[in-house]
Amino acid sequence: MRNTSTQVKYLRDYQAPRFLVDRTELHFDIRDGETLVTATLQLARATPGSQDALSLDGDDLTLLSVLVDGQPWSDHQVGEGVLLVNGLPDRCTLTTQVRIHPEQNTALEGLYACGPYLVTQCEATGFRRITYFPDRPDVLSRYRVSIEADAARYPTLLSNGNCIETRELVGGRHLAVWDDPHPKPSYLFALVAGSFEQLAGEYTTTSGRRVSLELYADKGQGKRLGFALESLIESMRWDEVHYGREYDLDRYLIVAAGAFNMGAMENKGLNIFNTSCLLADPDTATDAGYRVVRDVIAHEYFHNWTGNRITCRDWFQLSLKEGLTVFREQQFSETVNDPAVARVEQVRGLRAFQFPEDAGPMAHPVRPESYVEMNNFYTATVYEKGSEVIRMMRTLVGEAGFRRGMDVYFERHDGQAVTIEDFVAAIEAGSGVDLSAFRIWYAQAGTPRVQVRDQWDAATGTYQLRLSQQLAPTRGQPDKQPAPIPLSVALFNRDGQRLSQAAETTLQQTQEGVLVLDAPTADVQWAGLSERPILSMLRGFSAPVRLHFEQPDADLSLLMRAEDDAFARWEAGQRLVHAAFADFLAGDDAPGKARLSAFCQAVAATDPEAPIVGEWLDLPSTVEFTDGLERVDVDAVLVADGCVRRAVAEGLREQLHAWYLAAETEQPYRFDADQAHRRRRRTACLQLLARVDADLAVDLASTLLSSADNLTDRLAALAAVNDLDRSERGELFDAFAQRWGDEALAMDKWYQLQAVSAVQGMPAGIAELAMRADYDRGVPNRVRALFGAFGQRHFAGLHAASGEGYRLLADEVLTMDSLNPQVASRLVRPLTQLARIDGERAEWMRNALERIAAKQDLSADVREIVSAAL
Repeated sequence: MRNTSTQVKYLRDYQAPRFLVDRTELHFDIRDGETLVTATLQLARATPGSQDALSLDGDDLTLLSVLVDGQPWSDHQVGEGVLLVNGLPDRCTLTTQVRIHPEQNTALEGLYACGPYLVTQCEATGFRRITYFPDRPDVLSRYRVSIEADAARYPTLLSNGNCIETRELVGGRHLAVWDDPHPKPSYLFALVAGSFEQLAGEYTTTSGRRVSLELYADKGQGKRLGFALESLIESMRWDEVHYGREYDLDRYLIVAAGAFNMGAMENKGLNIFNTSCLLADPDTATDAGYRVVRDVIAHEYFHNWTGNRITCRDWFQLSLKEGLTVFREQQFSETVNDPAVARVEQVRGLRAFQFPEDAGPMAHPVRPESYVEMNNFYTATVYEKGSEVIRMMRTLVGEAGFRRGMDVYFERHDGQAVTIEDFVAAIEAGSGVDLSAFRIWYAQAGTPRVQVRDQWDAATGTYQLRLSQQLAPTRGQPDKQPAPIPLSVALFNRDGQRLSQAAETTLQQTQEGVLVLDAPTADVQWAGLSERPILSMLRGFSAPVRLHFEQPDADLSLLMRAEDDAFARWEAGQRLVHAAFADFLAGDDAPGKARLSAFCQAVAATDPEAPIVGEWLDLPSTVEFTDGLERVDVDAVLVADGCVRRAVAEGLREQLHAWYLAAETEQPYRFDADQAHRRRRRTACLQLLARVDADLAVDLASTLLSSADNLTDRLAALAAVNDLDRSERGELFDAFAQRWGDEALAMDKWYQLQAVSAVQGMPAGIAELAMRADYDRGVPNRVRALFGAFGQRHFAGLHAASGEGYRLLADEVLTMDSLNPQVASRLVRPLTQLARIDGERAEWMRNALERIAAKQDLSADVREIVSAAL
């Protein structure tokens, strides 16, 4: 049964469960074409003596029997998505048996076929597609799971916890029994059945527990599990050192799934991963892909404590586990990667995805107040902004105070389903800092705008700031309140030396030079200065805000050279480039060219071996340039975007080829920070070269593609020619596809590049790619690679002057909605930005959305988003 309900669920309506499930025993009888699931629940009324019926969630289930304490029970009704059982005693054992059809499950929720094997995905509400159960995160139960299946077809049978029994059965079948001693909600249940290659390892915890580490992948993919195993061991060690958290089972299992809606799932003791987040070797993973594998491995492992041992009371509290775990993942990434580059990547991701979300029709707080379909709220706001909120919290209470607060959180709430208030209270208890005013960050949607105005008084040697904050109204929140905003600030003199004078202000200040702006406006001043200083504001990206500060180009250029905060140094360059884009957009080319000249001079004056050079050369995407524009003139944006890229390429023409050649190496591929920085710099140089010397870029790209020993360099070659309407482009892309056509992960990257190409990535070209035999709508990675990249990253293609881009994307949304509503709901989001688009394009976008909305059986996933936009 498809979920087409538009019923709104509200946080204010939360009620505690009426029945608790002390223990759950599941038996899976896996057969060809169907699976029988027998569930035995040990139930207890939360309020003894009440007469409430037991309400169990269930979707797409065929009910075969209901027993209470071993006896048939006729007093039950099956409704839409629910099984009601009446007249139960305060304590009893309920047994149900249902039939399900995993092979027909294209939504990839619950138990489904992933090629030749079976896997599960139960978060948020997939468990109800497996059996009838109170499918909510605050019902915690201990699980014992038995699985029987054909031994030849499904030799590996896995579930949560520890395997306590295996045996052969008659007829070539076999059985495995798994027991998880830790209570967990149903969304953390997992099952895998199939034939896999395995990589095994071992880890010994600080207390001496020996943990068997087992990673599973499809046949032929086992050779790509090694880096994931290394990353898992690194993550386990890191969590012990930084948070004192050890693993708590005898086995830790990870399985790679080729068809998976999410990146990965932290099921207790049995993680299930998208292949793109687990498998890595030089031929199928880029440098960025290696980082994704390491970070996602860490993220899912860290969930063992922040998500599994302590989970969320209801789905409105999702950021309790996700925002916190993203923050822990980011801390880990800053430890094992270059911390400056890691922070730059985090902020670029936030601005590219979360800021537009905050400015769009689906804007919502970190803790939403309502939803129709919970899958729509696995968002950058809940995850990445939620992490930034915790980062600010750590800034306010200090590193030591935050660690003490985390210890309190683990001690108080282990084994519980809790709320964001519980988490904040634990940080307060551990740090001794009152965070009552800070809680507003969880309640208000939108990105605050911080305005900075400065004034220099040469006569008195005083430098003054007037700071103000504003938050625009969002859907359902017309009135906003000021929030405490940590602003990391530093002053520099004209020689680039940092000044030590203390600020004079009524605002709270930390020892690290952070001002906490907690009012609509505030003043700050520094006295006793000999010359006008240069201000560096929002260092380290200390708060998720939009900074508005008209600062001289010379100041930004100096900060690019002198700032000792690597993020602020990168950001100074970004501000110059964005200001130049605004100039070109307004038709004011002269100041735009002057700003970019200053930018290029600062880049050229920097040691090219410095990692920041590659970050500077990777210019903002067109979508990033448009972020923050209230109205978007598509044609003017495309002209201004081209002007920026050409001006930078011209300004660095002398350096680009030399830097490209200097970054070459005869060393074989190795994923480490130094090599990755060199490859990133070389990739950016080659793409910019294509803007000013296409012949040279084609020659270099052809040589690189034929000689490269890794996917990063091969894709750099393709990216360099991607926007060139020349025969060599097609030849290089064809050569790649012929050599790597059987490697799904490599071909996903090929599709992504095609989708953003000025040549192939226009609507007719996208339609052509969708007709290829290897475009498989049953594999979310492939759909996201083509239509996800087209909609989210190819500004010119989506907004093609004919309006065909909108119609094409709407067609794919409608097709995918019938197969996989979660994927469809992600694809439709670019169309929801119509309110910002100028001219007739906005009407074409509206027409596309209205055509989607007219589908009679449109899923709740898509309808919620489309309705908000319309």
